[in-house]
Amino acid sequence: MVRMPGSSLFDKRNISWSPVQLSVLNRTFYLSTTPTPDVQYRLTLKAEDRSGLFDTANITFYINDTNQAPTCHNYSVTMDLVTPVGTEVVTVSCADNDTTPEFSELVYRGNIGGNNDYFSMNSTGTISLARALPVGVVNTTYSVHAQDGGGLSGTAVVNIRINSNYPPRCNISQAIATFRETDPAGTCSQQVTCQDSANRSLPLNVSVAGGLGQRPMVVNTTQLATDGLALSLCIMQDGSNAVENFSVQVDVSSLLGVVSVKWNVSIRDVNQAPYFRRSAYRLAVMENVAVGESLAVVRVATNISDTGSDADIVAYDPDLLTDDFKIQNISLDLKVEYLNGTHLENLSPAPLRLVNSSLRVVAPLRADFVYQLTFTAQDGEGLTGNVTLTITINDTNQPPECHPDSVLTVDLKTSVSTKVYTIQCSDPDVDPKFHSLTFGLHTELNYTFFNVTAATGDVMLVKPVPRTARDLHVKVFASDGGGLTANTTLNFTVSGNYSPVCSPVYVPPDTEWTHGRCFRVEPHCSDPSTPDGDLSFLKYNFSGNFLNAFTVNKSLENGTYAEFCYTMYTNGSFQMDLRVDNGLGTYLWNYVVTVMYLRAAPRFTETVYTGFVNESAAVGLIVLMVRATVNGTKGGVVYTLLDDGGDFGLFFKVDNQTGDIRVLADLVTRVATTLSGHITAEDQTTGLNTTAVIHVKVEDVNQPPVCNSSRVSSVVPWNVAPQQVIARVACWDPDPTPSFSNITYLIVGDGVWDINSTSGDVFVKARSLLLPEKSTFAFNVTVTDGAYNITVLLNIVVNRTAPSPNVTVTRVDPTSASVAWTFDPVYEGVIQMLIVETAHVNGTHVQRAARPPSARDYVVEQLTPLQTYIIVVVVVGMDTNSSSNSRQFTTQQAIIADSKLTFTEGLIIENDNVTLTCTARTPGSTAPSSGGHVRG
Repeated sequence: MVRMPGSSLFDKRNISWSPVQLSVLNRTFYLSTTPTPDVQYRLTLKAEDRSGLFDTANITFYINDTNQAPTCHNYSVTMDLVTPVGTEVVTVSCADNDTTPEFSELVYRGNIGGNNDYFSMNSTGTISLARALPVGVVNTTYSVHAQDGGGLSGTAVVNIRINSNYPPRCNISQAIATFRETDPAGTCSQQVTCQDSANRSLPLNVSVAGGLGQRPMVVNTTQLATDGLALSLCIMQDGSNAVENFSVQVDVSSLLGVVSVKWNVSIRDVNQAPYFRRSAYRLAVMENVAVGESLAVVRVATNISDTGSDADIVAYDPDLLTDDFKIQNISLDLKVEYLNGTHLENLSPAPLRLVNSSLRVVAPLRADFVYQLTFTAQDGEGLTGNVTLTITINDTNQPPECHPDSVLTVDLKTSVSTKVYTIQCSDPDVDPKFHSLTFGLHTELNYTFFNVTAATGDVMLVKPVPRTARDLHVKVFASDGGGLTANTTLNFTVSGNYSPVCSPVYVPPDTEWTHGRCFRVEPHCSDPSTPDGDLSFLKYNFSGNFLNAFTVNKSLENGTYAEFCYTMYTNGSFQMDLRVDNGLGTYLWNYVVTVMYLRAAPRFTETVYTGFVNESAAVGLIVLMVRATVNGTKGGVVYTLLDDGGDFGLFFKVDNQTGDIRVLADLVTRVATTLSGHITAEDQTTGLNTTAVIHVKVEDVNQPPVCNSSRVSSVVPWNVAPQQVIARVACWDPDPTPSFSNITYLIVGDGVWDINSTSGDVFVKARSLLLPEKSTFAFNVTVTDGAYNITVLLNIVVNRTAPSPNVTVTRVDPTSASVAWTFDPVYEGVIQMLIVETAHVNGTHVQRAARPPSARDYVVEQLTPLQTYIIVVVVVGMDTNSSSNSRQFTTQQAIIADSKLTFTEGLIIENDNVTLTCTARTPGSTAPSSGGHVRG
């Protein structure tokens, strides 16, 4: 401070100096800025009055440094409870403005305080964690003192906040637990594991905070080996139809906080198959139950206690919550079985049908049927349940039913005492006393022509059918055992194509045509409507313009021939028509008569030619030699077969020059028939022709039987039943003649097998004849038609192959094993012996044991411990054939010890593992076995 002489002139004057700003107040000068210590300042001071006079003075001063205390500020920091020991928490820094080194150097030390033993501090002011913070510490303070070289000090307070919010840590915070409604009690969800996040091994507590649905649930906890808990949400009790979605919240807590685990629980509906309340239903109804009547109600139960009445067929589906799982429909499958149980079959159309959940009769029921109805309940996903309803029908007497054929015919030439029909009547009753029928005849209609066999209903012709009758009627009846009767009328139409049959022949004059020359027509007719060649009903009528040129010289009244003579003198062609009528039909014949005046047509040596030929005749064989001669011309004759619509020309041909009739094709298909045709002979010069008739009968020739194969083989089981068909010899005879075509089968030279002489089926006479020492049979079967014999070799092999066994091996102890085998019981009769073979895998230690056929197991002994063996079971059959199967196994480890094992070493516990070292003595030996240890 600079003091100036007192003067009012200088009051409140500012004097500036450089570089330090000074303030003048009441003649006192103050530093307005902080000068730098240890620095010398030189200033010039100027004092000036109001008149402008002034004086100056130079001032020199030196600023000395004085010790000042350090300045510190407080700190606030936050650290975690789990901060590792040695971690730097904060560095405290205080300021000292002294420039003198002995004043400005600071030394830090921690003040003894509340929790300062958890922390340490170095000389530079860095605070570190000295030991782990205990649970429960929330806030603490730490005082730091900074002292300079002059002994002055400053204090900094460090406020430390401990973050102890360390709730348990779980691997899942929201878990999904899905159960099925049918899951039993004890079914648990996926585990959630929770541990102490502070790694202080703090105990964890579990509590259910909320949730839980209708299905009782429980949270199970399991202590983990590495500290912590495993949590599972589990079903407490069995149940179903508890389909729901809910959540369960569980709080897991420790001293450091709480964490929540939430399970989103879904109990899903599981589709279960529907079923019926009863395992089977039975119902008996009368045969005459009315169509439309309801026999039972088929419905779905609404709850589990709904079982229905005796007239209800009740289906139930345990799925009550999901529509798609509920029963969607109930279907019906109907089969019928005859009372004698012969077979079971579908019946269409079905007489029983489901109509609006009611089982109704839609067609009459039959007493000879047992109706089996299978009801199938099906849910929306296709699961089904079935039940059978058996309906038996009680018989009531019903009248017979007759259903005669709508078209009945009787041939005009039917012989007396011939059965012409069997009355088609039946009785629907099953009861024998109602079912049998007696037949009879009402006598008011045509009773003189028919009679009826009472037992069989055969209608017999008792008088010849009148030739003029076109229909006949007879009324018959059928009466059952209960006296009920059915009547019916049989309407017979008299049938038969009995038109005249003719083969007319035109016979020209034997010389050339001149006036008065005559030709003949030979009709060669027969009347199939009359027996014994009676032609009395035949009526002949000629027409055509030929009557203008010819006169009738002889009529056909006697049926032999008609003769017409030429009345003209010129050439001409004339139409001639012949009509033959027997009252039942008509035969028509047309012919053109050609007259070449002074010329003559060829003339056949016969008007009708008849020949015979064997069915086996070779193609080209001459059957007939037909000849025609020509008078008055020099021209030759050409022979031609007429195409008259028959099949004569398919099998025969004519030599155009000679008239020889030869075989054209194989005649086997026409055996035992007569082929007819017409042949013309034409004069090559005049063109005139003549026609003749040809008949050729194809005669049957006995031929040997024909077999599909000359050798038949069959393999049969050894226990084939007698009369069971095991092979068939298939042969046939090509002959149509019954006396040639009946074949018989005979076995030659074998007493074991037999054959059906008609069908060729082969079977064994008796099972005992299949001798154990013989399995192959070869013998001949003779097939004969009485004239020819065919031999077929039959080979039969009896299958007595040994079966392949199913083998299992079970270890008994280190030196033995049990072997068991099975096979199809049907082969037991063909087994002679069983062999059990045991061998080491290297081929040594071979054992062989024979066992009887009834044996099914065997114990193999004297084996070496901990070795691999192969066991083979061989099955030997009746024909010394064999079949086998094998299994490989390893024997057990042998355990050798005294009755009391003494452990001589100590127990070592290391890293939670226990090592136990011991020695054991081999029985009978003082030397210990090799040392070993067990870890647990």
